[in-house]
Amino acid sequence: MTTPPGEPRARFGLSSQRSIGVAIGILMERHGLDQADAFMMLFDSAREQGRRVSAVADETIAGRRGTVGLAG
Repeated sequence: MTTPPGEPRARFGLSSQRSIGVAIGILMERHGLDQADAFMMLFDSAREQGRRVSAVADETIAGRRGTVGLAG
């Protein structure tokens, strides 16, 4: 059985969307933000770092320093 064209990209897209959603939830909880403001915080941080939103989201989930909303 062969993999349909675009399927790996679709899976990556779903994974990225899930990570972004989880990171938004973390930022909402951590900073008392609504969903739109949490997304903008994530988006702005990615833009300032010159990185993809999904990469910043993954690091926010992992709790790494230097990512969105982490002090220190």
